[in-house]
Amino acid sequence: MFTKLSAPSLSIAALSTLALSGLASADVRISQVYGGGGSSSATATYKKDYVELFNAGSEPVNVSGWVIAYGSATGNWASSSSNFFTLPKGTVIQPCGYLLLACGTAGTGGADLPLTADFVTTNINISATNGKVALFNAPNANVACGSEAKGTIVDKVSFGTANCAEGIAVATLSNASGAVRNGGGLADTNDNAADFTVVTGPNGSGKSNILDAVLFCLGLASSRGMRAERLPDLINSAVLRQGKAAETVVSVRFDLGDWQPDGAEEGLEAPAEGPWIQAGQREWTVSRRLRVAPGGTYSSSYSADGVPCNLQQLQTQLRRLRVDPEGSNVVMQGDVTRIVSMSARERRGLIDELAGVALFDSRIEQTRAKLDEVQERQERCRIVEQELLASRQKL
Repeated sequence: MFTKLSAPSLSIAALSTLALSGLASADVRISQVYGGGGSSSATATYKKDYVELFNAGSEPVNVSGWVIAYGSATGNWASSSSNFFTLPKGTVIQPCGYLLLACGTAGTGGADLPLTADFVTTNINISATNGKVALFNAPNANVACGSEAKGTIVDKVSFGTANCAEGIAVATLSNASGAVRNGGGLADTNDNAADFTVVTGPNGSGKSNILDAVLFCLGLASSRGMRAERLPDLINSAVLRQGKAAETVVSVRFDLGDWQPDGAEEGLEAPAEGPWIQAGQREWTVSRRLRVAPGGTYSSSYSADGVPCNLQQLQTQLRRLRVDPEGSNVVMQGDVTRIVSMSARERRGLIDELAGVALFDSRIEQTRAKLDEVQERQERCRIVEQELLASRQKL
C-alpha cells in the first residue's frame, strides 16, 4: 500500500446539508494533521494548521456537534475554549468523503492551503512538533487523558513526545511535515505509528524523490513523470562528464504477510519464464537497474527476487498485488485536485477501481472480446466448410 510521501497534500469532498439522525460511526477518523502553520519561517509548508477527517464507511455520517480537540504533549484535551472546535449543525461527511478544518493563527511563511477548507477557525494552534488531536462525538472540556467521558472518543492521534496515543505515537513533526494516514485514510490498526507516515524536510530537500524512486523501480511512470527529459537524466551527470559509465539500482520490498492469491487463480500454473509470487511467500523484492555508457547509450532492466523479467511480466505480478499501472495506488499532488473536481460518475469509477471492481469488469470485457473473436472464427470456418461441402458434391 502506497502513502502520500510528500508534504501533506489535501483531499476533500463537499459536505451535504442532508440532516441525518445523530450517528456516531467508527468509520470516521482523523486522516491528516499539520501543525506547522502560524510561522514566519520560509521552511513552513502552509500558513495555517489543519486537521482532516475521513469517512471510510459506505453511509453518510452526521457529525453535527462533534468536537475536534487539541492537547499539548502532556496537557489536557481542550484545556481552554481556544483549543477545540465544534462542528456546526447539519455537518455530514459523505462515504469516502473528507472534511477539512483550517485552524489556528495564519503565519506569513508557507503557502495557502491548496483547497478551500470546509471550516476555518482561529482556534486550535497545533504544535509543529509534539502534540495530540482527538475527535469526540460529545464535548469533553479540559479533561485529562484517560478521563474522557465513556464512549465519546471517536479517534485520536498523538505525535512526537505526546501522551495518550493509540499504540505508539507518530514520529515528531515539523513545520515542513504533517502526519498522513496511510491508504488515503483507510489504514486503522489503532496504532498511530503504524497507521500514519511522516516525511520530514523543508521544500527542496528531496521528499518527492522518494516517491519518484518507487515509481521508477516499479515502472509506474515515464521519465517525464519523474521530472526528467530522459532516463539517463536520473543519474548523476558528474560521473558521465568524466567519461565513465554510471548506473543506479533501486529496489522495493513488498511485505506479503497478509496477502493471499485471488481465488480466480486456483488451478493456474506459474509461467515458464519470468517471476511468479507463490502462495505463502512472506516478501517480494523488485529491482530496476539503469546503466548509462560513456557514449550516452543506456539500458534498463528489471528483476524480481533476482529473476530477470520484462516490464510486462513485472506488471502481471504487480496486478496480482492490486498495484495497477493505470490505477491510483500512488496519489500525486496534482491528482488530488483532479479527484476533487471529478464528476460523480468519474469518482464512482475511481472507487470501483480501488475496490477491484474495475479490474473485474476489465477481465469480463477481455473475456467477452475473446469469446466474440472465437465465435467470429467459428463462423468463418463454418462458411468455408459449407463451400468445401458444396464443391465436393459437384465433384
